Amino acid sequence: MSTACALAWKKACRCWSTAPSAFTSSADRSSCTSKRCARKASASCILNLNNENGVSNSKAISKKPQPAWIENIGIVTARDGAALQDVLVTLKKRWPMMSVTLYPALVQGRDAPASLMQALRRADRGGHDALLLVRGGGSFEDFICINDENLVKTIHDLDTFLVAGIGHEVDTTLAELAADVRVATPTYAAQRVSRDQYDALRWIEGAKQFLTDRTRQMITHSRTVLSSYENNPYLRDPLMWVVEKQMRLDQLSGALENALTKRYEMACVRERSLKDALWAASPRHAIESGRQKLDSTRGLLNQNTRTQLRHQKERFARSVALLDACSPLQVLSRGYAIVQAEGKVVRAVDEVFLGEEVRITVSDGTLKAAITKKEKTNG
Repeated sequence: MSTACALAWKKACRCWSTAPSAFTSSADRSSCTSKRCARKASASCILNLNNENGVSNSKAISKKPQPAWIENIGIVTARDGAALQDVLVTLKKRWPMMSVTLYPALVQGRDAPASLMQALRRADRGGHDALLLVRGGGSFEDFICINDENLVKTIHDLDTFLVAGIGHEVDTTLAELAADVRVATPTYAAQRVSRDQYDALRWIEGAKQFLTDRTRQMITHSRTVLSSYENNPYLRDPLMWVVEKQMRLDQLSGALENALTKRYEMACVRERSLKDALWAASPRHAIESGRQKLDSTRGLLNQNTRTQLRHQKERFARSVALLDACSPLQVLSRGYAIVQAEGKVVRAVDEVFLGEEVRITVSDGTLKAAITKKEKTNG
């Protein structure tokens, strides 16, 4: 194991060993502390393995896809472990025809990593469709051998698809993270690589029913086609087909003759229409038509001009009368006058001064006067 990974796991082991004494009053707190240390150690080892293999932090280790059909598996686990029995019972229930080969190995203790690596390499050379690495639950110290760095590298280098199911749902090891698929328990690992025989039987029954129905449909269709051939009058009497085709030919010949006659008549009508259009477009016809239109337009123009002139005269007379009624001279003729001082119309007594000269405009001329007295009326 590399230095960084080894130091991380030593720290995790110290946390586990010292946790109960450090928190003697709370077993739950010690368990949480040890698990946090284990997770930190796992993360440190994974990061170290990625760096050693030239894999960036943002790029996960490649995983092999699960084969579409699995009929031959190898199991790497303890020979007398409960995990093996769980796997075998599950396979017997789901897919009893599965070919199973056991590769026994130690799953606990100092010699467990070497034993597991040797069993995995043997199983990888066995030509199996998939491999299972399974182990029952245990304490944190029991899983230290499963987190061996060389074991993780061996798993990564396998050519066969590997499913790891170690411990219970809450347990996580480096070997599971390096495997192609990680499941919670050994039972789930067996379920992952096996099919349900009852689902397969139902699928076979469905396929059988589909093939039966499809075959019946094809037979029914073939009988219908055969019956149509048997009832075809042309196949029973080929001469009838010749007679019908001759009758059809005569019918088409008559239709063609009628169409040509109708086409000729339409051409004659088109010719007459073109002659009329040519006469309408001739210069003589255009001159005569233009002369008639000019005479009509001249008469209409004269009539409109007289009408407009009459209307304008009437409108002018009304405007003159209105202007005369509103003219200041008309007001002056009734005895009123306009008083101006320095070119401005005087509208109030206070706008002029005593002695100031003013100009008085009356209806027939203007007068000049000087202001000798000012009297202001009330109101």
